[in-house]
Amino acid sequence: MKNLFSLKSGSDVRGRAAGENAAVTPEVVALIGGAFVRWLKARGVASPRIALGRDSRVTGEALLTACAAGCARAGAAVESYDMCTTPAMYMSLITPGFSCDGAIMMTASHHPWDRNGMKFFTKAGGVEAAGEKVTDIGRSFTEQELREGVLLKRGKKNFAKVVLK
Repeated sequence: MKNLFSLKSGSDVRGRAAGENAAVTPEVVALIGGAFVRWLKARGVASPRIALGRDSRVTGEALLTACAAGCARAGAAVESYDMCTTPAMYMSLITPGFSCDGAIMMTASHHPWDRNGMKFFTKAGGVEAAGEKVTDIGRSFTEQELREGVLLKRGKKNFAKVVLK
């Protein structure tokens, strides 16, 4: 993985997910999913329910599975919508009877087939609609994750320095 800023694409995290130089890997997605859960908890959601979806990209299934594991490890109940549309993720937050607290869509939108990413939603809409930035989620990595350097050893910058600026 490079660093969160190099994976940031607007209000999303996106990058190469297939091939030798993949940056958006199952390990990275699991860690970012867990950070999103902790980010929600820090904003008053005691026991988050997270909706997860993916598009039809070849890396989607593996990334969704990894994200679900990361979210669950961080204490969230996870609901997989599997292959679905991006609007379905937002609807899982505002439709009566579903009422998830947060949602993550595995997609890279219009980018090439070897890319993938994570689009984050709250009940206010995308993360930036809630008045925050996707990089704020990165501040929710645990000290252990940062200390062990699990997140970034391949890039030129130290992940902890980049995320905690």
